[in-house]
Amino acid sequence: PSSVSRVITNKSILTPQGEEKLLKFFFSKRRVQNFIKKILIEEKKRMEMGILSKPFNDRFIQKKLEDKYKIKLARRTVSQYRKLMGISSSYHRHKKVISDV
Repeated sequence: PSSVSRVITNKSILTPQGEEKLLKFFFSKRRVQNFIKKILIEEKKRMEMGILSKPFNDRFIQKKLEDKYKIKLARRTVSQYRKLMGISSSYHRHKKVISDV
């Protein structure tokens, strides 16, 4: 990560939409966190509708990031992002849902 960070510092590209974007935009932690939030919002909706019986685990979130957003991360990295965002594991989220019922 530090090598990539040094290489992309102060470098930008011109997007097909005609916008100039800094390369670090494409490697942003916040961007990945927003995608994880979207996935977990989808999880919550499905849980409330009764479509989903248990929360998404980190492996599923990892696969969803790759399939939907073309972002390849290790499962451990997904776990680290989730913890940084203050979101508990699927096991603890499932326990909370059970205790709320």
